[in-house]
Amino acid sequence: MDRKGDWRVEKRWRGGGGGGGGEEEEEEEEEEEEEEEEEEEEEEEEEEGEEEEEEEEEEEEEEEEEEEEEEEEEEEEDDEEEQEEEEEEDEEEEQEEEEGEKEGEWEGKEDYIRSVKYNKGSECR
Repeated sequence: MDRKGDWRVEKRWRGGGGGGGGEEEEEEEEEEEEEEEEEEEEEEEEEEGEEEEEEEEEEEEEEEEEEEEEEEEEEEEDDEEEQEEEEEEDEEEEQEEEEGEKEGEWEGKEDYIRSVKYNKGSECR
């Protein structure tokens, strides 16, 4: 800077140089205060933005966890249903086998009864 600029700066700090120097100093202080306030507001906005981002991330994580839990529950329910169906099928097969065996027994008994009747009938003749 040249000397003129230096003199104006000194004049402002001293508040001298007539009536105009003090006003300039006040204006400068007001501008500095406004700038500081703006910076503080910007910092607060940034912090709020960061907090909002963190909250959103936490919410997303919670939603993902809930979805995973629901999927696991659905899988467990599906597995249980499959197991129940398999058990029912096994029971039905066992019943069919038992019924088949009983039918086979009756068929064998019927044959025996017929043969006995036939033999008795032939003896009587």
